[in-house]
Amino acid sequence: MNQPKGAEQFFQLTCQDIEDRPDFILSHFTFFKPQPDSFLAISRQYYVSHSYNSLLIVIGGVQTEKGFFVFYYNSTFTDLITGMLNNVKKTVGLAKMKGEIQKQMATFKSRFDQKAP
Repeated sequence: MNQPKGAEQFFQLTCQDIEDRPDFILSHFTFFKPQPDSFLAISRQYYVSHSYNSLLIVIGGVQTEKGFFVFYYNSTFTDLITGMLNNVKKTVGLAKMKGEIQKQMATFKSRFDQKAP
């Protein structure tokens, strides 16, 4: 009810192989294109069965005089990385996520291009 007019949203339940076993993920996606030259997309993962607890990704873009400005924010929460060498484990985990983040940004760009007038 509090979404801006024209915003699209949907929920999705997916299963991905993470750490060589199935991982169920409940996600919520919102896409808003207030003007032909700007967009905002939000991806929230509320439930991830075993690899991390939750994820929030916000990406947006707006046309400026000097080009297209894109911003990106990612926050992942987990209580699974504890104990000895937990900082090393987190660094390795972030490196593994880099490829997935790049794929998501490409998907957002593709969706944006499809909605361009």
